[in-house]
Amino acid sequence: MKPRDHTRGFPLPDFRIVYACEVIFIMKYSQRKTPSRLWKHRKRQRLKQIDIAKKLGLTSTAMISRWERGLAVPNLEYALKLSLIYQAMVNDLYHDLLLEYQKELFPNGMPEK
Repeated sequence: MKPRDHTRGFPLPDFRIVYACEVIFIMKYSQRKTPSRLWKHRKRQRLKQIDIAKKLGLTSTAMISRWERGLAVPNLEYALKLSLIYQAMVNDLYHDLLLEYQKELFPNGMPEK
């Protein structure tokens, strides 16, 4: 049996093209990197990604790499643990992200107390 190539007189779209467009759209908007200073702090402590992964109880360095490249953000538990490992405040680890949020929340500047 031959598959139908149309529905109610309208040709079906070429799903390869539609899929490719969706992938490009998703990649364009999902590749926004989250700025962090994790790599800088790890290097300052002379630690390797595997050292951090072991301290955090992770089985591989994949998540550390994703956090450092800005492709993912650690949850609060890991962010606090990274803060302790690197001896730096979370605000310092994600300073640029904090500034972005500040501009988003207070476009006219921080309110006075």
